[in-house]
Amino acid sequence: MSQREAVGNVDQMGNTNPKIVSCELREDTIRFDKEVAFQEGGARNHIYGAVRFLREPYSTFRLIRGTGKAPSAALLDQMTEVVKSWRAR
Repeated sequence: MSQREAVGNVDQMGNTNPKIVSCELREDTIRFDKEVAFQEGGARNHIYGAVRFLREPYSTFRLIRGTGKAPSAALLDQMTEVVKSWRAR
């Protein structure tokens, strides 16, 4: 198996039967909540957070979390504000 295939397989782990609960673009930042299972027929979990797209030489700054419960709007707001606060020196 090639390294590229191995990375793709690891990326699929814990991402069985994904369902987007919410996804919102705010300027250069995406905030999201995705429901997934770690294995077919398994318990559902939430993967959520914020990703900010940056200018070169950087690519992204992200804060992502996984829990069994859906995030509150206040938690997503807080995560988004932290991600948006990053500044290059």
